[in-house]
Amino acid sequence: MLLLGVGLVGGPRDTLHQVVLGKAAPEEHRTEAFAWMSTFMWAGYGVGSAVAGQLAGAGGGSAGRAFLGAAVAAALASAVSLLVRPERFAAVVGEGS
Repeated sequence: MLLLGVGLVGGPRDTLHQVVLGKAAPEEHRTEAFAWMSTFMWAGYGVGSAVAGQLAGAGGGSAGRAFLGAAVAAALASAVSLLVRPERFAAVVGEGS
């Protein structure tokens, strides 16, 4: 059930990435911006999988440490996202103009 919930928000999240990045990047740099986004997302998947494997292995096969590591990473990412200025976000997505 948990994976179903995560899967349900994955599509809208990915769509929002594309929309916001498409509006934020200057037209002459959009292809490069999308390429860098994909590069960093896949690098994050790879590093995250490697770290989760190491944490699960260090816990004697238990996924508890991997889950805790993922929760901490998600909390940090959420905190960093709060640094985005609302007026900059509104300008990028075309609100308030």
